[in-house]
Amino acid sequence: MKNSKFSKIEIELDHIKCDFCGSVQNSPLLTSKDYVFNNIQGEFNIVKCENCKLAFSNPRLRNDQLKNHYYITNDFGSPIEKVDLINQISFVYNKHFLVNYFNYPFGKKNLRYKFIHYPLYLRIRKKFKKTLNVPKYIKNGKVLEIGCSYGTYLFQLKKIGWDVKGIELSKKAVDHGKNKLNLDILNLDIQDFESEEKFDIIYLRMVLEHVESPKIVLKKCYSLLKPYGKLVLILPDISGLEVRIYKKFAYTLQLPYHLYHFTPITIKNYLILLNFQNIKIIHENFDRDLLAPLNLMIRENPNKSFLKIILKFATNRLIRKVIIRTIVNFFSLLGKTSRMIVIAEK
Repeated sequence: MKNSKFSKIEIELDHIKCDFCGSVQNSPLLTSKDYVFNNIQGEFNIVKCENCKLAFSNPRLRNDQLKNHYYITNDFGSPIEKVDLINQISFVYNKHFLVNYFNYPFGKKNLRYKFIHYPLYLRIRKKFKKTLNVPKYIKNGKVLEIGCSYGTYLFQLKKIGWDVKGIELSKKAVDHGKNKLNLDILNLDIQDFESEEKFDIIYLRMVLEHVESPKIVLKKCYSLLKPYGKLVLILPDISGLEVRIYKKFAYTLQLPYHLYHFTPITIKNYLILLNFQNIKIIHENFDRDLLAPLNLMIRENPNKSFLKIILKFATNRLIRKVIIRTIVNFFSLLGKTSRMIVIAEK
């Protein structure tokens, strides 16, 4: 967040009550700094509600300051980087692949193609099909992505036949999505979005932890879904392996920008409260989350050479592929990694 204006203004913090149950009784869980972006001085607290166990930042940045930040900048990679990322997985959006494994109507199924590519399908099935990263085909299907950034993901869905709409706070990102990708993206807060249109799928990918009130946002999502429509959330899991190992240096904490710090139990509580059904949680297997905190620790403790030795060892190509990824895959199966995909149905 190099363009952030936080470093140039006086930060004001608000004390809040629990968003889920309204309790003001909480206990300290963890204290950390702005280690990831290194823009804001000072320490920030994560507390746990004594009643419902929801973890949240308290006190936290005032909502108007956060909104202003998101309006003026977008710090989650450039549009070119995001297109490159999509291109790396472009085989999934190949029409033959979509016809044979995702039931898209782009032609006839080919048993020979399906047999040859079946090992690849098995390898990516969890990441792309079970998580709705590539959704099952719905005729005239409508998708809404909240916090869509530059619109790269919506652009891919539009190319394979989905009617897409996005909501994004960053004006820079919205301008790119509208002008370069010809997407329907609105520059506003989800709480200000009103529509008679209903959607088959709503995505919030690494977004819900940033919002002022998850309860209000999830309630809005419920109202915007068609009957049996799907909600797809990607969230950090504060109970995962990364925070257990690295504590305050965990990359996925990202204080003070993350306002809520969910676990599988607390996000499920929200969804059940708001009448969502068929809730499914899948933990991702990004090895980066296990390695990135080492860089933060080195930045904070540059004279501790043993940290550099550990990082060099862990990022060796062979070690990372054979050992680190195996460990992450194992804990992903156990539901103990630091990011989770949550799918729920209206």
